[in-house]
Amino acid sequence: MIGLTNEQLFLLDQACQVWSDLEDSKAFNYPWDEETITNTLIKNLKKGYPGNIVVIPFTKPVEGESGADWIWSFASADRSKTATMLVQAKKIDAAEKTYPELMHTIGTTPPLELQIKKLLTTANTYKIPALYAFYNHVTDATRVPVECGTLAVDSPKFISSFGISIASAEVVHANLPQLTFEVHSKNSIPLHCLLCTGSAVKRGAGGSPEAIATALKRVLRERRRLSREASKAKSEPDQLGFLTEMHPVVARAVEFQDRLAEGVDPREFDLPDVAGVIVMTDGEDNRKSRRPD
Repeated sequence: MIGLTNEQLFLLDQACQVWSDLEDSKAFNYPWDEETITNTLIKNLKKGYPGNIVVIPFTKPVEGESGADWIWSFASADRSKTATMLVQAKKIDAAEKTYPELMHTIGTTPPLELQIKKLLTTANTYKIPALYAFYNHVTDATRVPVECGTLAVDSPKFISSFGISIASAEVVHANLPQLTFEVHSKNSIPLHCLLCTGSAVKRGAGGSPEAIATALKRVLRERRRLSREASKAKSEPDQLGFLTEMHPVVARAVEFQDRLAEGVDPREFDLPDVAGVIVMTDGEDNRKSRRPD
């Protein structure tokens, strides 16, 4: 087990809360859908993220335009490094078996397009990676992968940390039409592991973005195994949304956030039609780490 930054600890708590909320929704038979979970997560981010956070909501996106829900962008404390990604959320079904909405299609007339293909196209257009955030709860704890190195297996949060897991959209697409938790969980990492360096020492000056670039390379290993063409593709940092400045998409969202708040269509500023942009900047003590409770 290694120490976690305050940012990781916060994300860990959010994932555990999603796990608990989904467990409760089944126990008490009340709906708890993807949009509710996402809105609750954003509210909690705005309320308690240990660094600086900016949430820039757009107008309600047209169904299927980008294939994504939100753009996440992480910045180091000195803002010299950033990591940006498109994120699409999917919730496990009530039977705890599959993610049925992975086969969601967009459009009203044939031929319909898989949402995931549009997501990958948007990611390629804006040169940022596409990820899935899976919202999970399974009753049988033995089904949860045991590859996380940041938490002890006997930690009370080890299983519930999988309440939000992250996977490469490319890997997810390569595994379709398989929709099961077993298939996609083995290629996912807990949300807090997205910011993991894999080292017990203090984090470097690159902060969370540098850690994310490392984590995404781990997530993409399965893509390279699944596709010979992908195995020849470069995995340079900029292809993983890692830059030494604010990503142009994020910079435009920040520049025009007042206009966006007025309801102006984001496409007028060459922004993808998503729900919005979330910018998470590390706190000044990000390089310090401590053990989770």
